[in-house]
Amino acid sequence: MLGTAGISRRRFLPALVKARNAYLAAVGSRSLERAAASIAIAGEGRAVGSYADVLDDPSVDIVYIPLPNALHREWVLASLAAGKHVLCEKPLVQTEAHVHELAAAAQAAERVVMEGFMYRFHPQYEPSTWQPLLSEIGELRAAHAWTSLRFDRVDEPPEAATLRGGALWEIGCYCLDILTWQLGEVVEVSAASESRDGYDLATAAHLRFASGALGTAWWSFTAAWSKRLTLIGEYGALELDQPFRPDGRAAARLEIGRDIQAVRLPTDDCFRREIEHFGEVVNQGTTIAVPLSGSARWLRVAEEIRRQAT
Repeated sequence: MLGTAGISRRRFLPALVKARNAYLAAVGSRSLERAAASIAIAGEGRAVGSYADVLDDPSVDIVYIPLPNALHREWVLASLAAGKHVLCEKPLVQTEAHVHELAAAAQAAERVVMEGFMYRFHPQYEPSTWQPLLSEIGELRAAHAWTSLRFDRVDEPPEAATLRGGALWEIGCYCLDILTWQLGEVVEVSAASESRDGYDLATAAHLRFASGALGTAWWSFTAAWSKRLTLIGEYGALELDQPFRPDGRAAARLEIGRDIQAVRLPTDDCFRREIEHFGEVVNQGTTIAVPLSGSARWLRVAEEIRRQAT
């Protein structure tokens, strides 16, 4: 693991401890004290004083990267050059061109890279659960995804804000990923954004998909906590209460005509499932759940939204 980000301490390391096919070998940090604290959470591995020391460790097969967003490209490339597979937190990078760069580097190194959209591993999206729900509502005509939370970074150092980026990279990426995952290519984008000193706080985007379906994506750092996904088909509508949750019980509402049915959905630890899946990809050649083509697809939309916002 490179760095000791909060997401790694709160979610990734506890999940790694429970994973059946992976264990922590090393944590690299500029602070040995912080690295040691992460080792203590996992109860295994060794703390080292630099990211390079992790990449030089022959016992490391996979590198997990939870670093600030602007550093992802640099350290994914460095990890591949060191012969490591890479699981990188979202956003993998911030342009489609950089996805293609990583894909070429991964192919040359004969290694695998996956973007860490952990929500995709929630069992509510398992085909045995998800496909029957979609078949109930029929061919998709519209989709709406949104996520928001009040997150004021007024006191954050400018360099930290620059490294992390704005609301698009922190939370909006979920909306764009799930919409393109479920509805495919976007052929038309219209967006409006609210920003402060070049830092985007909120965005509303209207999308037209190649299928003819229409969609909206909305995210905000200035509104109350809320997360939803609504899919509307030719026969009915499906709304998820927690489309991006990392664990816990999920629920949905299925509306067919005037009949509204509450649907209970299964739960599990998405981070553990993500770790185990990537281990299977590396060790057994399992088909990757979040391919780089999917990363490039949502980033094409993100780039157009950014272009319109400037």
